[in-house]
Amino acid sequence: MSVHDDEDKKNPSSVLRSWVAQLSQQRIDAFKEVQRAQERKENRKPTEAELWRMLKAILLKIGRCFLVVDDLDDCIDQDPFRRGYVSTCSLRE
Repeated sequence: MSVHDDEDKKNPSSVLRSWVAQLSQQRIDAFKEVQRAQERKENRKPTEAELWRMLKAILLKIGRCFLVVDDLDDCIDQDPFRRGYVSTCSLRE
């Protein structure tokens, strides 16, 4: 995913949203996890925290997976917490 052409993609949440969407299109167990997470959410977009929880749940179900991000340094939102969050996020429960 490149963020050069689309202003909406210039925030880290769009990367999470893209990963969740791509995985849910490829794997039925990932799709079911997204459905479960979105129940009773009144058709609103998930928050960043909800996206992290969905991604973690999906990855725990599908096993080994490689996620690649290109151009993250071009994102508008350069919050240091987010930069550290990816490196410290553990998939172990």
